[in-house]
This record gives sequence, structure tokens and C-alpha cells, in this order.
Amino acid sequence: MPPRVVPAGAQASGSVWNYHIKLAMPESNNFLVCQYKVLFDAQEQVKEDIWRRHQCLDIINETAPR
Repeated sequence: MPPRVVPAGAQASGSVWNYHIKLAMPESNNFLVCQYKVLFDAQEQVKEDIWRRHQCLDIINETAPR
């Protein structure tokens, strides 16, 4: 399942890991602080991952090795 973007305040049940990741913005000296959430099922397998801002997912997709 690909990562998705959800609005602020969205809630999830079960085990959750939350991250704040500082990403370099392409073609810029600026950074974007991104919130990333990983949701786990009862067997502690990754059920879903969520980026708070679509810009963060865009940066990840642009810089990922092909």
C-alpha cells in the first residue's frame, strides 16, 4: 500500500510510531519539517504509513533512487 497524506488531527488506533523528519527541499537551501506516522496491526506488521503534508511525500518520491 503506498503512503497517503491525511489532514491534521486524524486519529488511528493500535500501535503507532510518529516521526519528525527534516528534509532538504530540492533546488533550495531550505528544509521542510515533515511528520510521518507508521501504523501497526495486532501482529505488529506495518498496516499503513502516512505523511502529514503531501509536499513531504513529493520530496521523498523525487529523491528516491530509481
